[in-house]
Amino acid sequence: MTPTNQSRVTVPIEWIRTVAERLGKQFHAERVILYGSQAYGQPREDSDVDLLVVTPLPPPRLEAWRLTRPLREEAGFALQIVFMSTTEFEETKDVVGGLAYPAHRWGSIVYAAQR
Repeated sequence: MTPTNQSRVTVPIEWIRTVAERLGKQFHAERVILYGSQAYGQPREDSDVDLLVVTPLPPPRLEAWRLTRPLREEAGFALQIVFMSTTEFEETKDVVGGLAYPAHRWGSIVYAAQR
């Protein structure tokens, strides 16, 4: 049974962009993509902010968790941060079922490196 009266809690895009910019600069990302319910305009009260950090050399998972901990604690909202190499993103962005697909197809770029 689906609740019909779910609260919608949208995190302000300015806050998300601030977090994305910090991630982008810290990890030399090519781009940071907002995906998931916040990007699609369908957040619920318990929704987090899903960010895909596309970078040439993503950190190993445990190191990424450790390095992003201060940012996640300071953000003031729940964050899920996933790293993906630029190569993997480009190779899988059109593969249905992978993480890159919905991020590429329906996500929103909230940080892009200045070239």
